[in-house]
Amino acid sequence: MGYRMCTGLVSLCLFLATASAVVAFFVDFWGEFVFANVVHGGTFGLWRVCPVRLTHKTCDWIHKDLPNLDRLNGIPNWFLACEIMFTISTGSLVFCLILLPFYGCLCSKGGGCFNFMGRMIYSTLVLAALVMGVGLLVFGLEVHLGDREVILGKTVHGLEWAFWLMVGSWAMTAISVSVMFLAHRRALD
Repeated sequence: MGYRMCTGLVSLCLFLATASAVVAFFVDFWGEFVFANVVHGGTFGLWRVCPVRLTHKTCDWIHKDLPNLDRLNGIPNWFLACEIMFTISTGSLVFCLILLPFYGCLCSKGGGCFNFMGRMIYSTLVLAALVMGVGLLVFGLEVHLGDREVILGKTVHGLEWAFWLMVGSWAMTAISVSVMFLAHRRALD
């Protein structure tokens, strides 16, 4: 596989991974919850909790009272850790997407493709894939196998589409890492 094809495939996968990670990062459909003794529940994201009312949907920011540290007592530690991991991985993907055109320009000019910039992009992609994978694993296991943790007084019930969108983003990131590794395996030795 040539370097141009490699760069094009990595660019496509990285664009899809970044777009889906950014969408999943900001929406409120990571999971669903139920209130105790109430039929109607709601959804939550990494940043907001949205109880579904019979007439309309109102959302609360999870960290709206940040100076009030008592509010953090209503958020499980695994959830805070996942927020941090997804922030790091999404930021890393955006950083790589910004640098990728310069990397492609260096490769097309006949220079060493796996120079400092190529190694930095590769290392950042590996970091993003590992951190995102661990975050997804922790989030998914806690929601499915955990003791139905309570987030701000609401019992977590299941996963929603934004979680699966982030899983797709992780898969695209893993494909980008694999393509870069296969194309530059001689330079990594």
